[in-house]
Amino acid sequence: MFHDRVKQIFERVGVVRRSNLIPLCIDLMKEIEKSKYVVGLEKKEAVLQAMRENVGDDDERLVEMCDNVLPYVIDLVVFLAKHKRILKDFTTKHCGCVN
Repeated sequence: MFHDRVKQIFERVGVVRRSNLIPLCIDLMKEIEKSKYVVGLEKKEAVLQAMRENVGDDDERLVEMCDNVLPYVIDLVVFLAKHKRILKDFTTKHCGCVN
């Protein structure tokens, strides 16, 4: 199921570029989150593997981003999702830009 959705997502996008790398990663995270049989670190590894397989080796900077940046992006997105309420309370109290 996940592999079919990965294929659909990458077909929809076409060429993977630096500008769509993170949105693609988040789309894949949303898809793998639906799986009841894959947990925690396995989800992260599945997303990273799917990204790496679909990027190719032509653009060295893109490959480098997949290997060195996306793991941190995934960790950040997961952290933000888990601490959404805490962050909202903090920004409401300490930041004038959020109402």
